Amino acid sequence: MDGCDWDAPSCEDESCDGACPTNDGGDCLNRCRPLVQCLQENPNCGTDADPMCVKRTNGAPNKCTTQWETAGAGMQRPSQIAVAYFECACGIEVP
Repeated sequence: MDGCDWDAPSCEDESCDGACPTNDGGDCLNRCRPLVQCLQENPNCGTDADPMCVKRTNGAPNKCTTQWETAGAGMQRPSQIAVAYFECACGIEVP
């Protein structure tokens, strides 16, 4: 995950700012940005099974679990936006 390019022009539309709606009072951005920030602050945390450092192990949270769950835990936006942005910026597919 250390080789992520969060500023890649090709990923701009996938970013929180590019993909979140503008008519939700900022809800999407307020939940998407902290998750992406956590990913950026923990570049070597990911594993093949958990590239975004969001999965719990025996109930214990990983580095970005709280932000992931607040963002919808993959079931809804904005977590889905963050996954797409991560996959684009880092070139890693999230299982």
